[in-house]
Amino acid sequence: MSRRPRWRGWPIALALMLGIGMLMLATEVGSGYFVYSLSRSRLIETAARSAWIKARAQAARLVAEQRQRPEQSALEDLADLAAGQEYLLVIDRQGRFRMAAGPVPPAFPARSWIREPSRGWFLYRSVPYVFARVPLGGDHFLVVVDRITRRWALLAAVRQGLLIGGAVLFLSSMAGVAWVVWLITRPLAAIEVAAERIARDPEGGQALPVTSALREVRSLTASLNRMVDRLRAAQARERQFAGDAAHALRTPIHIIRGYLGTLARWGHQDPEVARQALATLTREAAGMERLVDRLLILSRLEAGQVTTAPVALDPGLFLEGLRPELADACPHHALQLDTGSGPLPPVRAEPDLVQAILRVLVENADSYGLPETPVMVRVGSGPDGRVWFAVENRGPALPADVLPHLFERFYRGHAPAESGHYGLGLAIADRMLTLLEGQWDIGSREGVTRFAFGLPAAGGIAEARPAQIAGRRSRTRGGEAG
Repeated sequence: MSRRPRWRGWPIALALMLGIGMLMLATEVGSGYFVYSLSRSRLIETAARSAWIKARAQAARLVAEQRQRPEQSALEDLADLAAGQEYLLVIDRQGRFRMAAGPVPPAFPARSWIREPSRGWFLYRSVPYVFARVPLGGDHFLVVVDRITRRWALLAAVRQGLLIGGAVLFLSSMAGVAWVVWLITRPLAAIEVAAERIARDPEGGQALPVTSALREVRSLTASLNRMVDRLRAAQARERQFAGDAAHALRTPIHIIRGYLGTLARWGHQDPEVARQALATLTREAAGMERLVDRLLILSRLEAGQVTTAPVALDPGLFLEGLRPELADACPHHALQLDTGSGPLPPVRAEPDLVQAILRVLVENADSYGLPETPVMVRVGSGPDGRVWFAVENRGPALPADVLPHLFERFYRGHAPAESGHYGLGLAIADRMLTLLEGQWDIGSREGVTRFAFGLPAAGGIAEARPAQIAGRRSRTRGGEAG
């Protein structure tokens, strides 16, 4: 019974909510304060300018009334001008009070009227007032004071709207963050459960589910599934490798034990039996040694412990120098070399690795070629700029089901167990060719099978002399991977 995925995204959601919430709150407060401050300054500026214009008009009217009706007192004319919530004040140049009319405000600016700017505002118990001062003629000034309660109420409504909008934006952003985190972490929780199931049962566990609407999560899940498939394939290859290695070692061990028993029982009575037993023991011990050597070489290649020091090789001279060693690897067929009619460009390669690859190919050609047919080794340049080494043998075509598995470890195709081949040569040759940055070209038809590999041309590498190549080969001959 599968365990239901648990939503473990709340710590992430909480952290994101707090972070994004604080960012949104700071942004909203900053923008709201900017809008509010701008609105308030514009409102006060407009109201003060209106008061200043009104003060100029009323000052002109007051002067005109004094000229038209000099018998009426200035205070009466001032009271006639005052209307509504306006407060009119007359002061002299020193700021001393002369007369006033209209509702008196409960407070005045902190400084005297004469020291204030010509227009401005002040706030008393949350009630805003604007004022304007204009010259009245002579040494007197007219001051107009007016309340802007209605406009201030509008500004308060703007402030309240900003606060409510900010709160709504904050809560909606929190809900959006929680939803996005849930949308992301829910499929991740399902992936976690499936991964735990695969960890408990690597072979029987199903693939990770791909059900998310997010493209990134689907891509992650697909990548994890490919990784799981590769790990399962690698585990299967390791098990097969261990089984094949054990089987390959068990057969010669059984043969050695059997011949040891024969030698112990009959060897002292029959010299011919003893000779045959010793020859078989020597052959099987050599086969076991060759198998172990190849396993060690393959292990080093796959672990990346083999380094290369490429040099520039003359392909024709190099192949001619290998003639004796390749002939030793081809005891059942005549070995023929074809180095072409013209000079070939030098190749960039490690001589020991090229020699080992050719030896593997020649041994296989010798094992699977028809009797009394030659094994041909050719070298020539290709249209792609590479230099190609090819090994050909005469015989039946490779079956179609064999070609995809040629470079797998312990794969011997349809060869019998007593053929002496362990299925490691081509696997080793393939990894060596990868180190040389080469590529394969394999062709097989009825009558001819051809294994060819191309090496890149040398560029900026000093060409190795034959004596240097021979010296390198003699020092590393024990590591050949035939």
